[in-house]
Amino acid sequence: MFMIALNRRLHHFVRNQDVQVWERWPTTLLYGKKVAILGMGVIGEAIARKGKAFDMTVYGIGSVPRKIEGVDTFYKTEELKKVAAEVDYFISVAPARPDNFEMLNGDFFARMKPIKEILEQNLFT
Repeated sequence: MFMIALNRRLHHFVRNQDVQVWERWPTTLLYGKKVAILGMGVIGEAIARKGKAFDMTVYGIGSVPRKIEGVDTFYKTEELKKVAAEVDYFISVAPARPDNFEMLNGDFFARMKPIKEILEQNLFT
């Protein structure tokens, strides 16, 4: 839901509503976007299927590569930083363990696309 809210710039609509500005602008779709999911357990698999329902490219990330319905490409956790640079959205549903916290550090976030770049991509204009 948060990906849809970002793509539709819901935060701008809410701010404008507070000041009674009724401005319209084009929004983007999740179609064609790339999402990575860290933690391919039951929850990760369910999220992958939902991503495919929006015609997103879905990358699964886990310690043991395997074929999962809804996942286009599976990466090992060692390839996490490589995947970060490629995706528009990153979802972590990995267990809250110290080793997982260490993976998602400043270096990881620095490799991701800036949110402004993602929001400015409009495939239908």
